[in-house]
Amino acid sequence: ALDWVVGSGELSGKPTALLSGAPWATHANAQLRETLRTMDSRFLDEASVVVRILPKTLDAAGIASHTEIAPILRAAFQTFARALATSP
Repeated sequence: ALDWVVGSGELSGKPTALLSGAPWATHANAQLRETLRTMDSRFLDEASVVVRILPKTLDAAGIASHTEIAPILRAAFQTFARALATSP
């Protein structure tokens, strides 16, 4: 999808953020951030989070009710939603 929009400019100035459930994927996360910035998106560090979600221990309901993970994700989503609301 990124390759498709890079030539069109549709991502230029649009808010973007990364949510990662794998804190050990630091290289992939850093490269994707750089790619989004290079594509001229408005990258939101404050809406981008890395949380540890082990695939076999939490489902969607478990993540939504997790006392440590849920508030972090909620804050990131709220920040991203505010950015979308003010985006042209």
